[in-house]
Amino acid sequence: MIKRYILTICFILKTSILYAEASIYYVDIDYILNNSKPGVKIISTLDKSKKKNDSELDKLKKNIKSKNDEITKNKNLISEKEIKTMVEDLRNQIANFENKKKEYSNNFKIKQQKMFNELLVQVNELIKDYMEKNSIEIILNKKTILVAKSNLNLTNEILKIVNKELN
Repeated sequence: MIKRYILTICFILKTSILYAEASIYYVDIDYILNNSKPGVKIISTLDKSKKKNDSELDKLKKNIKSKNDEITKNKNLISEKEIKTMVEDLRNQIANFENKKKEYSNNFKIKQQKMFNELLVQVNELIKDYMEKNSIEIILNKKTILVAKSNLNLTNEILKIVNKELN
């Protein structure tokens, strides 16, 4: 009976020691994607694209506003038929504006997702290599960690590798 208790206690201690030896670390993937050199390039490219789209939308918006102002000014000076034609043209321009706005937004989201997914694939490969070289069993995303010691954070080391390897 005592042997059984001792054997059980030894088994529990041995398994807890094995778990204590497991190498588990975490990485803040979002930080790496947003602050690495390739991530900053992606953000810069996306910002330029967004500014270009916003500029084109602003031009369309100004054109719509001027057309509306023109209709308002000339309301009493032109015929009903001409007003209806101008209002219909204005409605078409507004619909065109809304369509362009949706198109730009969708294209931007698709482009952003594609670029960051490609970077994420490359970062994951670098993390896998790092794991193999350093005999790490598990690396978790920081988002999924509730509490952990800061010495288990590999974010800065992985960021250095990403900046070095992915230029």
